[in-house]
Amino acid sequence: MRNDSRKSMLYVPADKEKMLIKAAGYPCDSLIIDLEDAVSPDLKALARENVKHHTGALSQTKEIFVRVNDVDSSFFEKDVQTVSMLPVDGIVLPKADPRAVIMANEALDKLDTANRLVVIPLVETARGLVNITQTISKSDRVVGIQFGAEDYTKDMDVVRTVDGGEIAFARHLIGLHCMAAGVQAIDTPYVDYIDQAGLIADCESAKAAGMKAKTCIHPAQIATVNQAFSPSDAEVIWAIEVFEAMRIPDNQGKSAFSLHGKMVDTPIMERAKCILQKVGRLP
Repeated sequence: MRNDSRKSMLYVPADKEKMLIKAAGYPCDSLIIDLEDAVSPDLKALARENVKHHTGALSQTKEIFVRVNDVDSSFFEKDVQTVSMLPVDGIVLPKADPRAVIMANEALDKLDTANRLVVIPLVETARGLVNITQTISKSDRVVGIQFGAEDYTKDMDVVRTVDGGEIAFARHLIGLHCMAAGVQAIDTPYVDYIDQAGLIADCESAKAAGMKAKTCIHPAQIATVNQAFSPSDAEVIWAIEVFEAMRIPDNQGKSAFSLHGKMVDTPIMERAKCILQKVGRLP
């Protein structure tokens, strides 16, 4: 099931114990404890021990995901064995494509006896992108798709730019297929954590493509991402006006009516309700 309340997901390296301890106090909706790219091969075992030690406390206040190593790595089986015994919500699966999701699902079916862990495939290759529909459909554990722009542009052999024109198509495709499948589209991190203006612009581009949440690589990004993926004050005021107009006796039961000289039809009414629901203002 898609979690529409999730806006920000912070990556935390599993081998950095101090970072894991601090993570409980960050205002992100979810934590992604990273066993993959952020951890060197010689520290994978230590990272798994840290995950065992800290997820209990972190899960009391946060939604917890663990990014495991890819299915073809020598670390994948041990990662899943570790995660399946812990109070976490699910895994982020790197290098995701239909085959990878099938393998991850089979591993979880064997080890996750409570049948509770969900999967967020990380689409970061051309193969992953063109097979996204199958990737989503291969397991009912899949609740979202995360986009990984750095690996995707490397795979495509294109230059990664600040304005992100080279990833626009991928973002839109992910947003489209996730919406059609009823799972959440989660955007790639913005790697320059000092550039807040650039982060805001990147969030707007992601939202325009249908992304509903964004991953972060630094705590300084969380507040900006939370605000960007929440309805603005202007949107809330507009939604209240629409909802109040819907309740006017002359408008009740109508499929369309006029408000401030503009037509309000069923899709606009539903959009207003959605905004109010997100901010807890829907009666």
